[in-house]
Amino acid sequence: MLHQWWKLLALALSCWVSAWASSPQISGDSFLFVQKHPQEFFCEADFVLVGKVLRKTTSNVSLRNFHHVTRITELRPSPTETNVLLVRVKRVFKGRSYAKEGNTVALVTSRIKTDLKVVLRRSYVFTGFVRIANVPDDYGHCSSLLHTGRHVFVENQLNFMWGCSWFKPRPLLTSEQKQGLSGMYAKGCDCQIVRCHGRTDDPRRYCFGDLQGALFGEGCVMHHGNEQLTVPLMTCSRRSGGYNDTCKWITCSAARHSRPEGKFSAVGAGIKPPVATSSPNATCGDLC
Repeated sequence: MLHQWWKLLALALSCWVSAWASSPQISGDSFLFVQKHPQEFFCEADFVLVGKVLRKTTSNVSLRNFHHVTRITELRPSPTETNVLLVRVKRVFKGRSYAKEGNTVALVTSRIKTDLKVVLRRSYVFTGFVRIANVPDDYGHCSSLLHTGRHVFVENQLNFMWGCSWFKPRPLLTSEQKQGLSGMYAKGCDCQIVRCHGRTDDPRRYCFGDLQGALFGEGCVMHHGNEQLTVPLMTCSRRSGGYNDTCKWITCSAARHSRPEGKFSAVGAGIKPPVATSSPNATCGDLC
């Protein structure tokens, strides 16, 4: 009897392991998980700015003490540890009604798994949200944090959202990312970037977004094979004119090379026309 029971248990465990292995999940900690492109952060955000961090304060804040926060009634956990950054705004690339260049603003975020590591007096790119209705709700880390009550959101304030906001030291921006912030990302907001996680032959591989539409010119595809090129060096935008008016990965590297030697432009200065690659193979390998 005991032997039969163990056989049934082993069979059930085997079925469970098999079902888990075939489920379409790639861990966010896996090197096969494809990160979001800066263009996605830019297009989704209410505001995009470059600012110098003047001060950082951390406090335990109960969401019940806020008036225009979220519709969440059950809080897990409560109170929530919150970071508030005091930031002097240097450049505003999106959301000029929320932040003015030269002004000092407060940026609210929650301490989830780790702290938002910033160095005082250093400049960073921040993207974020002012209205909770604009936070992407279809998928993603930040929407799940909101739904479980683990993320503070203060309506009509500048909020940095883990998983839905971009945060990067300004000196680490590539020339192409600067070009993107200065107009190329905005130009491509009608192109959907579809991210496919996992290897091509992996049964757990899955894609977020309209893959078929992207393959037919309504977007661009990111995967493990092209991520290291597309994130720092490329934007997804429509090529101008006629039958070629489809979304393609393009690069602004020609603008960098055409700059006079010894002269460096600030973010947004000296914008040159982008170079569209007629075939991704021409410069960057197979980019779909």
